[in-house]
Amino acid sequence: MACLAAADDIYKDVEDELENATQFVFANQQARQAEASARLNVIASIGLMLSLVMGFLGMNILIDPDEASLRRASGGLEAL
Repeated sequence: MACLAAADDIYKDVEDELENATQFVFANQQARQAEASARLNVIASIGLMLSLVMGFLGMNILIDPDEASLRRASGGLEAL
């Protein structure tokens, strides 16, 4: 009977160690995922700001008034 009790104690110790190792692996994986998502968030934020700035700067809103009337008169067919 003492041998079975010792085997049960060893089994419980091994089971606890495996559970601890599994929790450590999952915690480590979650930390890496959190770090990667934080990096992705920064990159996406920078990309969003750059696209907004480039979109704003790409608009042709500063036109000479004389040139604008010429464009309206020709119907926008300057290339022909």
